[in-house]
Amino acid sequence: MTDTATIRPGHGPQLLIDAPILQTLEAWRREAAVLRSRAPSSDALCTLEGNIVALAEAVDQGRAADAWVPSAEAARLRGCSASLIRKLASKGQLTAQKRGGTWVIHRDSILAPATVAA
Repeated sequence: MTDTATIRPGHGPQLLIDAPILQTLEAWRREAAVLRSRAPSSDALCTLEGNIVALAEAVDQGRAADAWVPSAEAARLRGCSASLIRKLASKGQLTAQKRGGTWVIHRDSILAPATVAA
């Protein structure tokens, strides 16, 4: 069994719990390698590999969710008004989506140097 989720430290938003989780995943992967060599068809190996994939996917989902912030938070991060953020979003000058009537802005778009004028 192989991981379907890719976890690379230093790529994208970092969750506060990244380091301990990544350390745990690496420890589990080492344990899985040992189990694979000793008992390749064991239930313990299947369970451990399933847990590794589930945890890796959960981290990826957390990172993806953390990448989008509401317009008010985007304004705070960029040091401007929320109305300017909404205006830039509606013009397509920020990577943004409207979710339930609220603009959410991708964090990379907010932190990029401003190259457009409102």
